Amino acid sequence: MSLTFQQIILDAKKLVIKISDHENTADNLISEIESVCSQIANMKQYQEEVEILNTEAKQRPHIQLISGIQREVKHLQELQAENKELKKH
Repeated sequence: MSLTFQQIILDAKKLVIKISDHENTADNLISEIESVCSQIANMKQYQEEVEILNTEAKQRPHIQLISGIQREVKHLQELQAENKELKKH
């Protein structure tokens, strides 16, 4: 079985097409990996920010937290009363 020059060229073209397909697949995988890495980085940053907020919240005395919530509730009640008054007019 002897190979002809034309057969060698056809085989080389097939290999080039396969290599090109593999390169495209590799590029797609790299893009997906970069996207996943970016998402992981964002998740880590979010987790760090949550941990900072939790640490700060734990350091505040509960009395301060309750007092702040009570002030907010009072303010909301005042706004609701004002809204009712405005609706009457």
